[in-house]
Amino acid sequence: MVKKAPEQPTRGYLHEIFGILTLMLALFTVLCLLSYSPLDPSFNSSADSLEIQNYGGMVGAYFADFLISSLGLASLVFAGVLILISYLCFTKKRERIHPSEAILFGITIVMAAILFQLKWKNIWLFGPTTLAGGVVGAIIGEQLRRYLSDWGSYLFVLSIGIITFIWATKISIVEVAIQVRKFIQSLYQHVRSLLTIYFARREKLKEKKQEELRVAKKKEAAQPLPPLSKPRINVHRTLEETPELPKIPTPKAETPAARMATPYSSNLKNDNEPKIYQRATKNENKKDDQMSIQKLSDGYELPPIALLDSVPPASNHVIDEENLKASSILLESKLRDYGVEGRVTEIHPGPVVTMYEFEPAAGVKVNKITNLADDLSLSMGGRPVRIVAPLPGKPAVGIEIPNHERETVYYKEIVADPRFQKAESKLTLALGKNIEGIPVLADLGKMPHLLVAGATGAGKSVGLNSFILSLLLRNTPEEVRFIFIDPKMLELSTYANIPHLLLPVVTQPKKASLALRWAVAEMERRYRLLSDGQVRNIASYNK
Repeated sequence: MVKKAPEQPTRGYLHEIFGILTLMLALFTVLCLLSYSPLDPSFNSSADSLEIQNYGGMVGAYFADFLISSLGLASLVFAGVLILISYLCFTKKRERIHPSEAILFGITIVMAAILFQLKWKNIWLFGPTTLAGGVVGAIIGEQLRRYLSDWGSYLFVLSIGIITFIWATKISIVEVAIQVRKFIQSLYQHVRSLLTIYFARREKLKEKKQEELRVAKKKEAAQPLPPLSKPRINVHRTLEETPELPKIPTPKAETPAARMATPYSSNLKNDNEPKIYQRATKNENKKDDQMSIQKLSDGYELPPIALLDSVPPASNHVIDEENLKASSILLESKLRDYGVEGRVTEIHPGPVVTMYEFEPAAGVKVNKITNLADDLSLSMGGRPVRIVAPLPGKPAVGIEIPNHERETVYYKEIVADPRFQKAESKLTLALGKNIEGIPVLADLGKMPHLLVAGATGAGKSVGLNSFILSLLLRNTPEEVRFIFIDPKMLELSTYANIPHLLLPVVTQPKKASLALRWAVAEMERRYRLLSDGQVRNIASYNK
């Protein structure tokens, strides 16, 4: 019987162990340096203090004295190199540092000590005054200064230090510079956006106060002045002869229809400001028992819409006019930064996305605006920006930006809409709402080959369920039959017991191939029937 060799520890953990040890050594070095005291016993002192002040004890006192006397200020670089080695072990899965890499790190530390010595010579460090580069930096640095002078020594030390650092860490200085530049640009754009919105709101508030003051002065000037002297009263004057006081016309209440016909904006509106439109209002007075499609066929009754979750009462969503105008000003400013002149003429706030109609100035090419989608997304806080260029029937470009606060779109209010209930096609699908809040429908009969694709979390499952429910709410089992293929056994298991299934939900790949082969054969049979009947589609064949 062959005995199994003892299991070796997984080598995948060695890089973490080495990283932890290196990190602990780096922290110990920092503690020893920060708590260094010349009164502690060391190689350069014969002090016999009863109480050692160094946090590393006796070992820490000697270790800190050795680093400071030999490397000077570069002793902190030594601690930083240890932290960097620990980071490399954790991120790049290095089990250990090779001797060649350790030598390169050592050369980098020595170059740092020489550079400090060339710059300062003597420096106050952790208590006493010492050599800036320690003994190592002083010996090599002074020799370099003798033969290469100051500037030659600086160039030599910097070039050797950078080369050895790149060689040891395998880190590209160019990539680091690019990432730092991107971070600075992103930070600058964010701060600039905040400042633009702040000053825009401040300017709007100032204009609003000035306009209110101007209106108040007009009202005050319109009031009649009191008479300077008391008028004579004719006692013989009859009541009919008494002059009537002028009546002040009362403003009429604006109806909802009038509000929908006009843009949503305040009375104190400037002609240069964009028009802000309201969204379509919700049908709040309909009851669940009224929202059903009455249709019976062979004892089968279509499911009423009342089975769906009720739509909560519509909240009085107040459109933040100032915020939208400030966003339009910010958008114009960002486009102007990229050399695109123009102005936002209209704003269409939707439940999820707001569209800004941007009218470019004369001579601006549309392609120049469409190529700025990614740049505008970064400038507008990282939200994805979609550009529709040009808008049909308008000399403008549509820029769609997601809202910070998205409203919930309920399936029930879409299928309860008269557009869906009165649709002629039995294959009408409820898709959702557009930017203006109007339900969007589609006819599956006009797109028999439909492919739904998208990234994870994009809403494929929600869309598929809405398609299936749209067909179930309008068709009996005699009119529509389904073949569901669900290898994951998660998405379509809910519909396992509906009478519209041609066969049970298919979950095995072999049975799926059989079901698809039958569907292909049935499709070819129907094509032959259409050909024999000399018609182009099923609707014409049924007629």
